[in-house]
Amino acid sequence: MHVRGLLSHRITVGEAVLVLGAILFSVSLLASGDLLAGLGVLILIFVAVSVLYFVQQRRLTERTVRLEETAMMPYSCEIVWGLIKPAEMAPWIEPELSRGYQVPGTPEGVGERQALERHDGTTVIVEVIEYEANRRAVTRQVSPKMLEEHRYLQCVEPVTGGSMYTEAVEVDLKKGQRIIRAEWEVQWRSASQERIARIRELLDSTAPGAMPKGEPRAAQ
Repeated sequence: MHVRGLLSHRITVGEAVLVLGAILFSVSLLASGDLLAGLGVLILIFVAVSVLYFVQQRRLTERTVRLEETAMMPYSCEIVWGLIKPAEMAPWIEPELSRGYQVPGTPEGVGERQALERHDGTTVIVEVIEYEANRRAVTRQVSPKMLEEHRYLQCVEPVTGGSMYTEAVEVDLKKGQRIIRAEWEVQWRSASQERIARIRELLDSTAPGAMPKGEPRAAQ
């Protein structure tokens, strides 16, 4: 066990009271000259805290956190899907992108890879790992490789008066990691809401199945 991990162990109030009481008892023994007993109590404290740490770590298993944003679109699933699925449409939805295209040689659907070029010259490649035409796609970033596994989902479902569009991100937390950073969640939700607003704006201003006119709007 790393000392840093032991020091970062979060104990309950009850555990803290017991540990503090034991430390005070050991100090009193040391002060009275009973060195062996005092050191023995300190060793017992260290062993007990170590056991508590290991028990806590065994209870903390890997899990997945999901963030999701949803909006009603007064358009059919096919029309919405026709806008969000093609890689070529990405620059209109993501202003920081300058170009998007399907990687040559990759199939439609599962196994498809899309290259997304940014204005700074870098390129992100995502791969489709789950796919249902006109309904649902799950992708993951394959280049550059991410430290944590992220899966991105886009889904459209038919509802009265149009379709319900959902986009989500799933993050696999490592063992011992309880939450994702609050600022990261705020940033993702804000970016997702902006994407959804642009999708709605494009649907309202473009004939079904047609490419938007003009050039994509670059990020400010």
